[in-house]
Amino acid sequence: MNFLMSLTLISFILISCPPWSANADLIEDVCKDTADKSRCLSLLRDDPQAASAKDNRDISKSALELAIKKATESKKILTDLIEAKMKDPTPENYAFNFNSCQSVIGSFNTALGELNDDIQSSNYDSKTAGDDVDNCQKELESHGIQIPDISSRNKDLMLLSEIAFQATKGDPHASSAKSYRELAKFTLEICLRKAIESQNFIKGLLKAKENASVRYCAFESYAAVVGSFSSAYGELDEDIDTANYDSKIAGDDADECQRELESHGIQIPEIFSRNKDMKLLSSIAYSVTNLVS
Repeated sequence: MNFLMSLTLISFILISCPPWSANADLIEDVCKDTADKSRCLSLLRDDPQAASAKDNRDISKSALELAIKKATESKKILTDLIEAKMKDPTPENYAFNFNSCQSVIGSFNTALGELNDDIQSSNYDSKTAGDDVDNCQKELESHGIQIPDISSRNKDLMLLSEIAFQATKGDPHASSAKSYRELAKFTLEICLRKAIESQNFIKGLLKAKENASVRYCAFESYAAVVGSFSSAYGELDEDIDTANYDSKIAGDDADECQRELESHGIQIPEIFSRNKDMKLLSSIAYSVTNLVS
């Protein structure tokens, strides 16, 4: 396997051209790779900031700010709905997991905040925001809640998530790596950062509602995930076999959280999504460190 082929192991952070290259039509260039090019063009060309964008960073900034605005408006609609339905004699029909919808704003805000200083995390969180939107829509549908305005906004939010992801994908550090060891170091830095962010997110859920299984995930499973990635990173130069092993077991640690939740019938899509991400990152880190000799 040559070096360029190995980069496909982290395809979520690579692109065939530099991420901030100038294009004759930036909007056209970003939208051509989205699921709904026509709507993408409409959203961005109607936005003054996007229409005057000088690079992909401006496009991403515009998409994220528009997403935050739409998500905030959706939250207001849902909040009003909940307040009205709590007066209904059967409020349990609307006792859905509002966190699924609330987390959308946080993910887009996080991606926007990282845009200038940590482009890879911004790229990752842009995609995660789309997963949160999908979880929100599924949660509403599972409770028979049909609000055309919200559904329409969610479609746009999914697209804006994709736009921000497309505009920020690629990373000069990964594409300029001179060796497998450098690539492994870069990969594990991402793994460790995202593991810490996920652990902090789960800890945050405990502030809203105490739950023994969620606590187990935060302080046992994800403490182990962070520890495994941290150990792998520290062992890269001295003990590559152990680094390779620790990269792999990080995914097993995330599985422990998943099993704990499922065994108690606890459905928290945001944690499930992060568990899947940790499994993927673990697999990528294992594959990359396996190439280091």
